[in-house]
Amino acid sequence: MGILYIDAFSGASGDMILGALLDMGVPREVLEAELGKLPVERFGLTAAKEARHGIHGTRVRVEVREEAPGHRSMGEIRALLLQAGLDPAVRDLALRVFQRLAEAEGRIHGVAPDAVTFHEVGALDSIVDIVGAAAGIRWLRPGRVVCSPLPLGRGFVPGSHGVLPVPAPATLEILRGVPVSEGGGEGELVTPTGAAIIAEIAGDFGPLPPMRIQGLGYGVGQRDLPHRPNLLRLILGEGEPGSLREDWVLEANIDDMNPEFCEHLAERLMSQGALDVSWSPLTMKKGRPGLLLRVLSEPHRRDAMAEIILRESTSIGVRFLPVLRRCLERRHEVAETPWGPVRIKVSHAGGEVLNALPEYQDCREIATRTGLPIKEVYQEALSIHRKKKALP
Repeated sequence: MGILYIDAFSGASGDMILGALLDMGVPREVLEAELGKLPVERFGLTAAKEARHGIHGTRVRVEVREEAPGHRSMGEIRALLLQAGLDPAVRDLALRVFQRLAEAEGRIHGVAPDAVTFHEVGALDSIVDIVGAAAGIRWLRPGRVVCSPLPLGRGFVPGSHGVLPVPAPATLEILRGVPVSEGGGEGELVTPTGAAIIAEIAGDFGPLPPMRIQGLGYGVGQRDLPHRPNLLRLILGEGEPGSLREDWVLEANIDDMNPEFCEHLAERLMSQGALDVSWSPLTMKKGRPGLLLRVLSEPHRRDAMAEIILRESTSIGVRFLPVLRRCLERRHEVAETPWGPVRIKVSHAGGEVLNALPEYQDCREIATRTGLPIKEVYQEALSIHRKKKALP
């Protein structure tokens, strides 16, 4: 199973996460393809090597080329992302990150999340950081994301509402339930944007899990701190063969809901991070036909999944079942087809490859763009991948 470990020994910000993803090897073209869809002012993305305390990484800067608004409401950002034509998984992850930010700001200021107006986070550079990070995570597709405890820093920082204490109130709200420490040293180490991205993608917090390391990336922060290298480190690896992970299955028996609502409910659950959603037919009380809804969820998303089920269905209760899962290790390889690259999802146990399947979304995009049958794109990508593996 692919594991992404976020080693935030100097904290985290949106640009540090983006820099670490590029430094690890996420193709810049992948990020630019999604960022280029944003219906916003012209901007440039630069990525250059820099060092902190002798350790080299990638520093990302967003250069706004035209005058841009410094603030946007949650409604404006949602509309912007919905009309951009982003990959659905990238769009949904970015929306979930902004929703976390909106809910945190809403609790602080006593307003509904949709009424929140972002200031620094609503600026173009933060939108680029969040959408770019979502695109990078989507490309990596780790089976599990773990983050180290977060050092927050201390002192004061200027903000749109005046001077604020460090950690910023929004950062603390976002990180409820997450292990944190002061971390030593003056200044803000974790920004609200960095906190929201990590809180959304990380399923666990703690030490580095057992793994075989496959990739490393360092994202460089803006400041050169005297007491520590201002870097965010990403470690990508494979879990030990045969290792088990703990997740939850949520179940609900439903016999009084319009079946047309099933698709919407399943899409809502998947967009909010469910690992799997399935329906099975049932015979319920009094011989009535019904449906069994079963949702597979990571531990930190369990309660959110239950909330969606209770809000979007007619069920009046949800069962929680802890499960242990053994997952094949996974990695992505690329088949260069005549119509463009197609990712190949390779599943294996130890060194033995058990499955190699083209990514459906990549094949669908090519089929839509070229007019070719999707089965032809799929078969060609798989054939190219097999021939490449057969070469000496």
